[in-house]
Amino acid sequence: MNTLNTEIINAVPINTMFVDRDGLVEDLHALYARTKAKIGDEDIRHIENIDAYSKAIKARSLELLQNGKSENAFKHSVILYILHTLLEFSELGHNIMHGGYNHLPNAGQYHSDKFEWNFLIDPEEWKTMHHQNHHPFTNIVGKDHDIGYSTMRFFASQSWYGHNAIQPAIFALATLSSVPFTIFTATSAARTQGRKVLSRETFSKSIALVKKHALKNYVKEPLAAKRR
Repeated sequence: MNTLNTEIINAVPINTMFVDRDGLVEDLHALYARTKAKIGDEDIRHIENIDAYSKAIKARSLELLQNGKSENAFKHSVILYILHTLLEFSELGHNIMHGGYNHLPNAGQYHSDKFEWNFLIDPEEWKTMHHQNHHPFTNIVGKDHDIGYSTMRFFASQSWYGHNAIQPAIFALATLSSVPFTIFTATSAARTQGRKVLSRETFSKSIALVKKHALKNYVKEPLAAKRR
C-alpha cells in the first residue's frame, strides 16, 4: 500500500466514515492540503525527466522510420511512437493540464496554461471538455460519470443508445486517424460553453491543427526521408 493510500486511511477515523460527514469533509480537505504542500522541486525534476524521455523516444522512432536499415526498423519505430504517445498524453498532458503544478513558482512550461502537446487536440478545448464535461461531479455517487464518455459505452451500468451499435467502427476509425478526437473535443467544448456546435468557430482550431499536422506528417517528414 502506498503512502498516499495509508495517509487517506489514517486521516479518516472509522467512526466518521459513516456518521460524521462534516468531519470526513474536513479530513479530506486537510489531506488535500498536506499532499499539495509536498509537491515541489523534486516533482518538477521528475516531470522534466519524463518529458526528456518522451522526446528522445520520439526522435529515435523518427530516425528508425526514415533511416532504419534492419528489417524490423519500421515495426520498432511504430512501437516507440506508441510509447511516446502514451507518455505525452497520460504522464505529461493529462496530469499537467489538470493543474497539478500550477501552484509552483517554477512550473514554467508545465503550468496548465502554457503546456503544449503534439496532438490534434487544442489544449484549451480539451480542458473544457475534460474538466467541465467529464469531471463535473468527481466521486459524487449517482452523478460521477467517470466511466467513459457518452459517445462510447464501456460498462453495463451505462445507458445504451442507438449509436453504440456502431462504436466498433468508431474505435477502428480512431485507431487509424486522430481527426475524430479533435472533432469530439471541439464539439464537446462548444456544447459545454453553450456555443452553436455546427459553426466555423467550433472547428476553427481543429482545422488549423489538421493543416499544421498534415504539412508536417505528409510533406516535411516524407521529404526528409528522401527516396526511402
